[in-house]
Amino acid sequence: MKGKSEQKKRRRAGKKRRSAQPLSLKTKQQLIAQIKALQRQVEGFGKDHARAYPVSAHKRAATDQHLMILTELPEIVYKVDPDGKFAFINNAVQVLNYNPKDLIGKHFRTIVHPDDVRYFSRAYVLPKYRGTVTGEQHAPKLFDERRTGPRKTRDLEIRLISKNWKREKKDPREFIGIVTAFGDVSSTGQYGPNGREKGRRFLGSLGIIRDVTDRKHMENALRESEERYRDLVEKAGIAILIDDQEGRFKYFNARFATLFEYSHDEMKQQAIANLVHPDDVQRVMGYHTARMRGKPAPSQYEFKGVCRKGATIFLEVHVVELKDGDKCVGTRSYIWDITSRKKVEEHLRAQILHDELTGIHNRRGFTLLAQQQQKIAQRQNKGFLILFADIDSLKYINDTYGHHEGDRALKIVAEVLSACFRASDIIARIGGDEFAVLAIESDRLSNTLLTERLHNKFIAYNDRKTHPFTLNISIGTVYCDPKCPLPINDLLAQADKVMYAEKRKKRS
Repeated sequence: MKGKSEQKKRRRAGKKRRSAQPLSLKTKQQLIAQIKALQRQVEGFGKDHARAYPVSAHKRAATDQHLMILTELPEIVYKVDPDGKFAFINNAVQVLNYNPKDLIGKHFRTIVHPDDVRYFSRAYVLPKYRGTVTGEQHAPKLFDERRTGPRKTRDLEIRLISKNWKREKKDPREFIGIVTAFGDVSSTGQYGPNGREKGRRFLGSLGIIRDVTDRKHMENALRESEERYRDLVEKAGIAILIDDQEGRFKYFNARFATLFEYSHDEMKQQAIANLVHPDDVQRVMGYHTARMRGKPAPSQYEFKGVCRKGATIFLEVHVVELKDGDKCVGTRSYIWDITSRKKVEEHLRAQILHDELTGIHNRRGFTLLAQQQQKIAQRQNKGFLILFADIDSLKYINDTYGHHEGDRALKIVAEVLSACFRASDIIARIGGDEFAVLAIESDRLSNTLLTERLHNKFIAYNDRKTHPFTLNISIGTVYCDPKCPLPINDLLAQADKVMYAEKRKKRS
């Protein structure tokens, strides 16, 4: 037994001696070759990884797109670092006369009213709460919030100050009237990935500031007194109406009654259908019915109204739905009288579409109306005639009798054409001494009849000798077949050629 144990010891000792021998050293060339082989493996792995995981480029593109969206949002979006300094703020801060780059690295107190900084900054607020357990419901609201989870700072109202805001210490009313904006701040803490929420490293706060200046001003005005509010509504220059599902009046202000020339008591007896022009009743009531049924209807549109004595007025209305849950139970309408604006628009339209000298349509008006009439003729499968007329010897009249007589000649031609054709026909002066007529619902046989009648009108006018010159015109006509319609300008060109053929025949 003793011999066997000695043999085992010798074998173990031999193994130790062999393991203690130094490894054979590799040559320099072998090491270089091995390193290059490892480099090739790493490069190949990188290419394989890029092919297998191409999402990184997409992620970068998506990040850039999201950053662009944040930058252009109308609300102020910001991020402050743990020290309360801006790390990001978007272009909406320009409402305070700042560029975003002006604020990066500056403390948020730069744009927040000094008094509000004391109420909503961790540096001022949190020391007061040391040793106090507030719970989530009573925890302070902070501009530089660092809490995450279900509770975040919401509906925090702050006052923002513009770049040119200055505090005059000698004036006890220093903060009155210099508030630039109010904001609802919604912010949350942003933390790193190292560990649970309690132990995470605070990286900064994210937030959105929405401008509610107008709303706050209105709320303050309404809070001052109910009487002042009612006086504001009753004496507003805008007509206000509240109605129910059936269109019955629930409330209207004084302006609404006077707009339609009714007294307050008389207006109580009216309905919407009595105040809307017959041309628009079906459309207006259709919109109201659609809203009550939850169907889409325009919230802003124009319509004609009828006053107590029958006069027509033009109105523009903005409608707000009144809902009980998801059901529409009525509407609140804001109505403007746009009659004066419509008259101005009509006057401008007349100037654009009518010839100032003769009072008939100009070339633009003729083309526009003729195109509309052509569409109607195609639907009704009815043709029409285009007549092209040119005054003979207008240059002679101008040179002999003066340009005032030449203008008179143009007016006479317009009068004769208007007397010869129907009111529904389109008559225009389309050039210096050139006129055009579109005679609706005319056939090919009407060509000769219309031309002869027009020439006879001028003969009769010349026989009266009310002017020192003889006035004649050359005429060309072309028929527009509804089955083979041509553009209006092409029809005018064809009629022009026919007219010049007649003019050359007269000269020969």
